[in-house]
Amino acid sequence: MHSPYFDDLCADIRGFDLGDDTELRARLETQAVLEPATLVPDAWSLLAVLRQRAGDHHGALAAVESALAAGAQRSVGEFLRAHLLGLLGRNDEATRALTAAAAAAGSDDGIAHADLLHAEGALALARGDGETAVARMRAGLEDDPQCSRAIAPPMPPLRSPSSSTASRRSRSGPAWTRAGVVPGTPPA
Repeated sequence: MHSPYFDDLCADIRGFDLGDDTELRARLETQAVLEPATLVPDAWSLLAVLRQRAGDHHGALAAVESALAAGAQRSVGEFLRAHLLGLLGRNDEATRALTAAAAAAGSDDGIAHADLLHAEGALALARGDGETAVARMRAGLEDDPQCSRAIAPPMPPLRSPSSSTASRRSRSGPAWTRAGVVPGTPPA
């Protein structure tokens, strides 16, 4: 399961100018082992992101669960949990976590409705349910006021070129050569 919204959330949690992932993760790992009670929910979430970025999805999941236990924003924690479970192929659990994220988002505003819809679509795709995936992702696009589809006029359906047009194009070369344009040369 992959979603650009998950990547954006991880980037927000990771932040800027925090130094090298390896050094930062080592410090947090040490603190998690020696003094776990001193880690605040955001630190657990950051550790989860750093583990995920290093490919340790099981460790990332454990850190998210610690973040939730420490009082992390429920919708964000469950959203992260859903994605990590999806990456681990545990789709039924991911679906339950996403449902919990949606329920919590109604009261804590941590995850946008469009992001939840996109995640539902990504999870449906991971389960092999293409029809539901398309429907949920389309709903997410329509729900997102920043989406270009929401503000742009609808495009007419694409038509396949006729076989004679396709063969004529293939004989005459790419469109830029037919127009007399050669890449890398200034216009005449």
